[in-house]
Amino acid sequence: MIEPELFNFKPPLNKHIYVQKRWDKLLENIDECGLTHSISVVLPDTIFIPSYIENIFTENGQYYLIKNVTLCSLIDPGFIASFVKNGNVYAISLNTHIDAEDCISITNSNLLQMSLIQSSYQSICLPVKDSKITLDLKSLKFSSKSYQRIKECFERFQSKFDMLVCWESNDADVCPSSIASYFNKNGFECQECIPRSIISRKYNMTIPTGTDDFGLLDTWLSYFSLDIKMWNFMYDDKIPSILPDGKLTKSNSRNVGQVTEIVWTGFFNNQKVKLLLEKFSRHIIDTFIVLLKMPLILMVGLPSSGKTTRAREIQKYFTEQQHKEVILISDNEIISKMNMDKNVLYLEMKKEKDLRSKLHSDALKSLTKENVVILDSGNFIKGMFSIYFCLVVCDISTEKAWELNERRPEQEKYVRKTFNDLVMRYEEPNHSNRWDSPLINLQLDDTLPGEDIRKAIFEVAAPVPNQSTINAPLNSSSYLYDLDQKTQEVINSIIQLKKQGVEGENIELVDYEGKYLNKLDKSISLVQLAKSRKQFLSYAKSHVSVTNDQSNIVNMFIQFLNNTVTC
Repeated sequence: MIEPELFNFKPPLNKHIYVQKRWDKLLENIDECGLTHSISVVLPDTIFIPSYIENIFTENGQYYLIKNVTLCSLIDPGFIASFVKNGNVYAISLNTHIDAEDCISITNSNLLQMSLIQSSYQSICLPVKDSKITLDLKSLKFSSKSYQRIKECFERFQSKFDMLVCWESNDADVCPSSIASYFNKNGFECQECIPRSIISRKYNMTIPTGTDDFGLLDTWLSYFSLDIKMWNFMYDDKIPSILPDGKLTKSNSRNVGQVTEIVWTGFFNNQKVKLLLEKFSRHIIDTFIVLLKMPLILMVGLPSSGKTTRAREIQKYFTEQQHKEVILISDNEIISKMNMDKNVLYLEMKKEKDLRSKLHSDALKSLTKENVVILDSGNFIKGMFSIYFCLVVCDISTEKAWELNERRPEQEKYVRKTFNDLVMRYEEPNHSNRWDSPLINLQLDDTLPGEDIRKAIFEVAAPVPNQSTINAPLNSSSYLYDLDQKTQEVINSIIQLKKQGVEGENIELVDYEGKYLNKLDKSISLVQLAKSRKQFLSYAKSHVSVTNDQSNIVNMFIQFLNNTVTC
């Protein structure tokens, strides 16, 4: 006989819900989410993913597995005072199934959320009406009767959880691993976890442009990320599209040679997701600036080297003599608006990072092909000039810079500690490096070479982008497919010769008239050939401008084999 409760038990429904988001509100929408396990980014016609994006979570994405955590430990005064009051704690129970087992998490704003099964809800005896319980850890008052009641209820609750935990401190100088150290000292087993990334590529695909129908684009992205098979050629009306939101046509889609997907898996709070989006946004905008050659002048030099004075001279020259609109973006003005002392700001990593983001954002918003933007800030490290079209270097000695600093009004001076720190971080541009060119070097008493600067930003061609500055687009939609196919065909030709027992020098390849291997003998294995092909593919993908002529792929690959394998 089936018990009535089991007979009437209805399993939870599994369904997919599509929620359309406004792209311009993307960062705000992230705040509505809780915790993220996986992040997927899809990039059409993109070979190179900058290392600072691919490895974005390597240094600051660590999280920890804490075993056998009790509810009491999460409301302990030491835990609340050390971590909840001084930052944001994020945690979630591992290998627990909601609605079938007890689950707990700590999400936005340090809210402890519990989803308890009926027996646990009855045994914990909290004065709440629902088994879905939310407790604000930040508002707990340890001397109150309410806290004592909660503590007594949690002590009766015997279940323990394995939890993934990370912590964001309000103080940038405090290490996030402190939370793991705390649990370890209190007898819990702790294990460090690091996010991992996987890059995969698919070739010769039809993708929606998203110009008119964002819904179709979003659906396509979902299908692609879930690896659901889609027709690649959907232009023929006789071939149905499996996309539920519509059909890909010539007007709303295009063919691409390959699509790259990078997937990070780990434990990400909202701030880490935002950081990734901001990095991608910056990279994409930087790429467009390189391609469009926007007139941007970057002032570079030691602190107190006269950058602001020179920036004003340049502004005056372009305004009065070239009749250009000039936008001067100065860190001094932004620091003043922030009500900060620059001697304090440049010694605090988080505040300096905020300043740089503000400077970069203001510069990007101001750039057009007609006006001139001058960025006058503490551009001491080369990471700051990933985009520019003219570097103006105020070239003076450290001693002279300190002397000029001492002549400044008291409120504008650098203290010695800040000055020395900024000098130590300064990386002087070099004329011989193509990405440090065009470069205008100014001594203290030099007359401003206004015409040279004008030619540098309006007449000199920008340096050809390389893999450190831009994701090189493919010139042909079938390039990667042809590269893969043609190199494999050459390998197959060599294998055919080996099967026929052909050996010797200057061996002509089967089906390749006039194409010769220097030497072929029994010592050459299939493993060697496969390894050499893999090396060539890696080289070709990192040197698109050299290898993107399909007619030359075979010649280059045979030459590569002759130089790397004893052929």
